[in-house]
Amino acid sequence: MQVFGISWQLAVLGLVGGSIAILLNMLTLVIIGKINETLPERERISYLNWTSTVYQQYRRIYPRGKLVLLIRIGELAMVVWFVVAVWLLASGVR
Repeated sequence: MQVFGISWQLAVLGLVGGSIAILLNMLTLVIIGKINETLPERERISYLNWTSTVYQQYRRIYPRGKLVLLIRIGELAMVVWFVVAVWLLASGVR
């Protein structure tokens, strides 16, 4: 069975990969919110324009915080999903 011209396996892989990406973005927004709680108004980080130093600031403020670890695990999961999807494409599953 195919959905929009691709197999259901690839559709599921794409949906799971997209869900992981959305979850990671939401976790990053939570990190920015937690950092902004501790900063004065003029030093707060924008939710729309932030850099990779957000994770460093989070670790400095919350040395035992687990959110950055969750993001790293999610990034690894996205890479694994991508490799599986490429393998399925290469093996002829369409």
